[in-house]
Amino acid sequence: MKKWVVMAASSLSTLILATGATAQDVQSTGVQDIVVTAQRRAENSQNVPVAIAAVSDLQLEKAGVTGVLDLKQSISSLNVADTNGYLSTSIRGLGGNIVGPGVDSQTAVYIDDVFYGFASPGLLELNSIEQVAVIKGPQGTLFGRNATAGVLQVTTRTPGETPSARFQLRYGNYNKVTAQAYVGGALASGIKADLAATYTHQGNGWGTNLFNGKDVYAIDHQFSARSKIVAEPTDATRITLIGDYSSTDNNMGTPITIPGTISGYDKAAGPQPDLGYNANFNGPDRQFGSGWGVSGKIEQGLGDLELVSITAYRKSHIQFDFEQDYLPLDLRDIYARQVDRQFTQEVRLQSSGDRLKWVLGGFYLNSKSGWNDFLFEFININLDSIVRNFQTTRSYAGFGQATYELATDTNITAGVRYTDEKKREVDATRISRVRSTGVETVTTFPERSISSGQWTFRASIDHRFSPEVLAYASFNTGFKSGGFNSGGPGGAPFSPEKVKAYEAGLKTDLLDRHLRINVAGFYYDYSNIQVQILTNGSIQVQNGASARIYGAEGDLDAVLTDNLRLFASATWTSPEFTKFVGCAVTNPVGGIPFTPGDCSGNTIPLASRLAATGGFDFTVPMADGELNLNGNVAYNDGFTFTPDGNARQKAFTMFNATAMWTDSGGHFTVGLYGKNLTNKRTSQYSSISTANGTFANRLAAPRTYGASFGFKF
Repeated sequence: MKKWVVMAASSLSTLILATGATAQDVQSTGVQDIVVTAQRRAENSQNVPVAIAAVSDLQLEKAGVTGVLDLKQSISSLNVADTNGYLSTSIRGLGGNIVGPGVDSQTAVYIDDVFYGFASPGLLELNSIEQVAVIKGPQGTLFGRNATAGVLQVTTRTPGETPSARFQLRYGNYNKVTAQAYVGGALASGIKADLAATYTHQGNGWGTNLFNGKDVYAIDHQFSARSKIVAEPTDATRITLIGDYSSTDNNMGTPITIPGTISGYDKAAGPQPDLGYNANFNGPDRQFGSGWGVSGKIEQGLGDLELVSITAYRKSHIQFDFEQDYLPLDLRDIYARQVDRQFTQEVRLQSSGDRLKWVLGGFYLNSKSGWNDFLFEFININLDSIVRNFQTTRSYAGFGQATYELATDTNITAGVRYTDEKKREVDATRISRVRSTGVETVTTFPERSISSGQWTFRASIDHRFSPEVLAYASFNTGFKSGGFNSGGPGGAPFSPEKVKAYEAGLKTDLLDRHLRINVAGFYYDYSNIQVQILTNGSIQVQNGASARIYGAEGDLDAVLTDNLRLFASATWTSPEFTKFVGCAVTNPVGGIPFTPGDCSGNTIPLASRLAATGGFDFTVPMADGELNLNGNVAYNDGFTFTPDGNARQKAFTMFNATAMWTDSGGHFTVGLYGKNLTNKRTSQYSSISTANGTFANRLAAPRTYGASFGFKF
């Protein structure tokens, strides 16, 4: 391990990264600091004893990053996927691709300090962003439940006193048009407001459905809008009100059978052909929905203390219509409608003293999520199966964390959180209906509940050896809630998963702050890990016994000249199930039902053993402005989608590049962009039907390119 860390640190300087692990901009003073709130207070990231990767709005713009899925091109420890419109994540190998009503992600998502507990139609898209930060490792003390892998923090732009506006128009291949607008400024003395909106339409799909000639992987529309009002009635009081709305209508989740595998729906056809980005089926293919939310944040100064209150309500609905057999046969279609609502309240009292800094707080969550309806059409046997099932969550938590300067340049941090949670399965119904006659058989299930109480802890020590070098070591625990499988009413609930994490790291600013190298090593002890199993067309959750993850990572940020910066990031992990007996094992070529087997020693889904990114950010001064050139390369040695390892993404390398001219006044920009320039075909999500061994696949974007025009003042 030590040998690998030394080799990684020395080799990082040879890599080139455009949007690397930090969010600084090229300036002659060297690598600039970035402020984060990983400990619920604003701090220089280099002073925080936590591994953090962050990207600023300018870095996002230069690199052509338009959505959360692009972040994996920048941050080697992060893997993100679009699982039927849900955001699936893995950080340092901890995470997975289980989704559905009431199923929480292992990575807690916060936008403007508001927890997002379910799928949102606009969650994958970035709109009016000021900063994106990934806090790595369990964050069970300050961020609580469902932060076992870490936290994804998105901060949107805050309006200023001076009127400002930004507009951008992008046009790319596949007839893709994206328009973004932002306006903000003062409404009155002490009151500022803004409005941001983005709209995307992709007229041509990446492929064609050979059965009917229609486009697949196309976007009818994707829209999101957000408004923020900031009022400061006194010097000590700040009130922030936010409202947002998003909607989508697309078929970006078009499923196909993995080429070379045998479909359980048509075994006689043999191995399925490679259709590229094309498909061949006669069923539905659509994903649409909308969501909205409001939040209010009050920050009140009380002398040396600050009281923070965050109240939020969110609601959304989304529908998935897709062909279950992926063939031009009248066999099975699915129409699934998910509805969600969530209320959260958080209160924090915090201090920022010289030697002692602390925060005390409470958190409350009340949510309801479920299928209304999940319709499974068994066309070939003249039967419909309809599931209506909801899951409610009531969660209370109290937490506290303090950092004390034990000696000069040496700090200790201790934190604790207790969560009391109750989940209920309510209004659970299964309906069997004869398609030809409409005769129904209704089965209702009694309401039931599960409760849990969980303590989570954090302890760390950090020492600054010099203004340039900080070392730290930490121990953290986290847990992810258990629950009920909404697709299988009356079935056995799944248990909470838990993790114990040990980490040591080094943060350095060298060569008069022109070279920044951060390294960390980590070990995770993972129990009751939750994994997916595809049953009757819906993703359900089961528990694996135990797993362990250990590894190391390094980030580099180098300012070589006033105009040239290099970035690099590399992560190596060993993410394996140490014990998982009774998992679903399928045939590697498909076509037959699963058998219970032993997945001990297999890799955790979505976890890569080696990932690295590298790139450059080069600015060329010109008489009438400047030209910025930005390029990056990302390597991933592959990962699995299922515990048995049979649905797998092989190793791949991605190349992205942008060129952007800005006029001398900084008002106009004209740019070119290209993503996946080598046109590497990769999977966004794969699954295997346990019933008949059919391998389903949903593809990520092929090579895309285009031009952009922007204006701001």
